[in-house]
Amino acid sequence: ALLGCAARPAPPSRRWPLTCASRGRAVDGLLLAIGVPSYASELAFRRRNASRATWMAETAPQRQEAPVLACFVLSSMYDPATQRALEDEAARYGDMVFVDAPETSEIIRSGMKHSSGKKGRGLPTFKQFAFFERATRHWAGVAFVGKIDDDSLVNVRQLVPLLAPLRCRRRVFVGSMQWTAWIPQD
Repeated sequence: ALLGCAARPAPPSRRWPLTCASRGRAVDGLLLAIGVPSYASELAFRRRNASRATWMAETAPQRQEAPVLACFVLSSMYDPATQRALEDEAARYGDMVFVDAPETSEIIRSGMKHSSGKKGRGLPTFKQFAFFERATRHWAGVAFVGKIDDDSLVNVRQLVPLLAPLRCRRRVFVGSMQWTAWIPQD
C-alpha cells in the first residue's frame, strides 16, 4: 500500500449510465471527478470533441467500470440562443456541467498587467470556483475532484492506479502548482 494507506475497492455506483448531471448516491464511490473549463466558441467545441475522442473515451459515462467522471464546465450565463445550443450539446453527450458563474472576461473589463492586456487572460477563475462548490454539494461521495485545462490530455490508465491507494487519505494534492503565478511582478 502506498504511503501506508490500504487500497479499498470503490463501492459500485448505484445508477448507470452516469452523466455530469448525476448526483448524490449515483456518484458515490467514484474515484475522481474532473472539471474541464470550457467556453462557447468554435475552438472550444473542437477542443471538447478532441477530448471526447481521446482521453475521455476512457471515462465515458456508459462504461460501468470507469471510476472517473469528466465534465466540461461552462457558464450558464450566455445569451439564450448560445445557451440553448450548449444545452443541446450537453443533452447529446452528458458530459457538461453549467455553473452560475460568469466568464472572467464579463467581470474584468480592462486589460490586466500580467496578461498581455487581455481581460482576465481568458481564465475561467469564477467558473472553477463555482465548479468546486458544486462538486462539494453534489459529489460528496467522490474521493477526488480535480481540474484540467481543455487543451490538456489525461492518462486515465496511469492516473487511476496512482489515486486508488490514496482514496482513504485526507487532504491530498496531486499535480503541479504554478508557483510563478504567486510571484509579484514589479
